[in-house]
Amino acid sequence: MMNSLTKDSLAIILICSDIGLNMKNDDSLKPYTVSQWNKLFKRLEQSSLKKPGALFSSDEQVWSKELNLPKDEILRLKKLLARAGQVGIEIEQLQSQGINITTWAEETYPKRLKEVVKEKSSPMFYYCGNLDLLKTKTVAIVGSRNIDENGLNYTKKFVTRCVKEELTIVSGGAKGVDIIAQETALTSGGSVISVLSDSLSKKIKQKKVREAIINGKLLLFSAVSPKAYFTVYNAMNRNKYIYGLSNFALVVSSDENKGGTWAGALENIKNKWVPLFVRQGKDVPKGNQKLINMGAKPLNEEVLDNKNIHLLNLLNDSTSSIPDKQKYSQPGLFNSLRP
Repeated sequence: MMNSLTKDSLAIILICSDIGLNMKNDDSLKPYTVSQWNKLFKRLEQSSLKKPGALFSSDEQVWSKELNLPKDEILRLKKLLARAGQVGIEIEQLQSQGINITTWAEETYPKRLKEVVKEKSSPMFYYCGNLDLLKTKTVAIVGSRNIDENGLNYTKKFVTRCVKEELTIVSGGAKGVDIIAQETALTSGGSVISVLSDSLSKKIKQKKVREAIINGKLLLFSAVSPKAYFTVYNAMNRNKYIYGLSNFALVVSSDENKGGTWAGALENIKNKWVPLFVRQGKDVPKGNQKLINMGAKPLNEEVLDNKNIHLLNLLNDSTSSIPDKQKYSQPGLFNSLRP
């Protein structure tokens, strides 16, 4: 793994990850946050160093002069970059489990995140599975952990339609809507990109997960350490990656003014990452209608029951909230929108 990483990637991993770190006795060893990394990278770009890999062939005097960093920041950088040997060992251990790393300096880094989430995106990710799924047409399906029978049936029906039209499902892998969408897609022969907020190392040990990865139907993707425990912050922070890796997004069920689904949907509406659709119908949560009032497009179950309507066409025409049977059943238009 180390041999396949560029110097720029290695520098990013050393600066931004907790691989090989013991921070209990030294606060200066804390890895950079996304915001801190962005500030450092801008300074690098504006200096003669240009790229993070150049930090390896320069010293503290150069960093002070070129990057205009205070002494404590220079010391922090020095300590973080000095652990390359230990990091190399741990990266190889991860690779032996099937877990790899990509950074913005690699061609494997998702282009959509660079284009959509931009500087808010993590400079590095851990992944396991089929990276080619990032090149397919994708639909994020999100919703509450507590889902009623109507929401469950709607989720399964929507996912089944997506699988038939060869759309890859993007899921957060959480209980409720997320895992139902993921499992429905995989059992139906479809593909899934699962964006995790914790426990990647544990996830890949599950039999069904391993089988899906081996069959090229699943990609596990995470911005946090494979050993990370669940935290609310990481779960909320993952929202932008679920939306950013998707061409379209569907909210099945959302509480109003609370919860991760609501927060993620609002973030997407605010940043205009992807077209947002929301389940409409009887007995949907109040948050669903509120999101529609804020600009999301309604998608009722009748549309999913109409086999003459191509779902991909409907999703592409996000300016329309009322499906037109004739308009969306044109085979020529459908074929032209294929991935």
